[in-house]
Amino acid sequence: MGPFEVLRRMGVERLTIDSRAVGAGTAFVALPPATPESRDGRDFACAAIRDGAPVVLGQGVAPEGLAGDQWISLNDVRQDYPSLAKKLAGNSAAQLRVFGVTGTDGKTSVAWLASELLNALEVGTCARLGTLGVQWAGVDERPGYTTPPASVLHPLMARMADDGTKRLVMEVSSHAIALGRVAAVDFSAGMLTTLARDHLDFHGDVASYHRTKLAWLDSLSKDAVVIAPDRLSGRVAAHPGVRVVGTDGLSLESVGRRDGWTLFEAAKGAQRLTGRTLLIGRLMLENLALAFELALSEGFDLETVVAAAELIKPVPGRFEPIGDRALVDYAHTPDALKQALQALREQCSGRLIVVFGAGGERDRGKRPEMACAVEQAADLAVVTTDNPRSEDPGRIIADIVRGFERPERKAAELSQTRSGWARVVDRQAAIELAWSLCGPDDLLFVAGKGAEQTQEVCGEYLPFDDRHELRRLMGA
Repeated sequence: MGPFEVLRRMGVERLTIDSRAVGAGTAFVALPPATPESRDGRDFACAAIRDGAPVVLGQGVAPEGLAGDQWISLNDVRQDYPSLAKKLAGNSAAQLRVFGVTGTDGKTSVAWLASELLNALEVGTCARLGTLGVQWAGVDERPGYTTPPASVLHPLMARMADDGTKRLVMEVSSHAIALGRVAAVDFSAGMLTTLARDHLDFHGDVASYHRTKLAWLDSLSKDAVVIAPDRLSGRVAAHPGVRVVGTDGLSLESVGRRDGWTLFEAAKGAQRLTGRTLLIGRLMLENLALAFELALSEGFDLETVVAAAELIKPVPGRFEPIGDRALVDYAHTPDALKQALQALREQCSGRLIVVFGAGGERDRGKRPEMACAVEQAADLAVVTTDNPRSEDPGRIIADIVRGFERPERKAAELSQTRSGWARVVDRQAAIELAWSLCGPDDLLFVAGKGAEQTQEVCGEYLPFDDRHELRRLMGA
């Protein structure tokens, strides 16, 4: 008898990787440590049984204290348990067409834009899942993961399908790929946004990090579509279903701004169509082009897609305009900052002012590179706290500022110069300073946290929203 049959015979209806969430009908999955600092799920196996789990799934022999019938041994628990979670969730999720979005930067924006576009084309038929939570048919929840574990993901997908949802656009993080969270998901399309440096604290080096994302795209079925910008098309060329966006495929180019709208031209082959969108900046148009290509792959024609673009709401916290002189964005890697600032430079006639920091307990090597990217593209910079977690904010900032070539200035001196940087540890004070510097032709870019409404400090989530702070300063 296989593991699935054993689970059903024992009355198991769902799985969990959290030993505190077990109970009648919910079995515990004892995962091996994800990092050297992580706990081994086997350490919680006996507690899970005591708290009501009918059985525990894991690797190898049963931990001491468990009877033989309280343990199901799998060959590779990370790779094997997702298919069990999928079967337990039932067959309804198989009706969903699932589109995954991966990349260093831009995942959230592309997932949002693609789902907004597909819902504009067929109202209420597309769900989205990622950093901004999960939304479909009036549901708005926060699973707590960019890409949830299989024990959460498959029941979610079943609920979507039961509610009549036809499509799901989901972010696929490198952690999720490496840890097997999406091992049992049948993707109809995979989308690649960017490839740069991030999460080296987990992957070890850039090459390994990139391989993880590219291997997932290569693993998609030959019937799936793979959509990538032309600059990365060579990295995914092995897949038979590649569709390129950019100069060699569909492209969107801004042709100006009018009455709060960005006017654009969509070009594909001999077709040339004009449309309008509330999105701002070249980067957002590039993201929108990826969403367009996904809609085209689903059988919609370009004219219909272009017309639907004006119904798309801007992405919360991603190049989100606050007033007419400030934007908030999630950019938190050197490449994301570089790309964002280059795009903003095109529409800034005055000084480009940046507030940024770096998260604690994450890749320290990228911190000075962030400063370098900012110094090359912006005029004034205020370095501050992001989500320090349990790391000393002063040390994080010290790591960042090593990447500047120009000398540090006192905060008060920034008002008398066209270039330079200062450090202000308190994020609220940093935003206040930057806004005070912002003249009529200047543009303020607050980076790192986007739509986040909290700041993580020493295990606590303190209320903080960059957008709220800016609106307060503007009197809005």
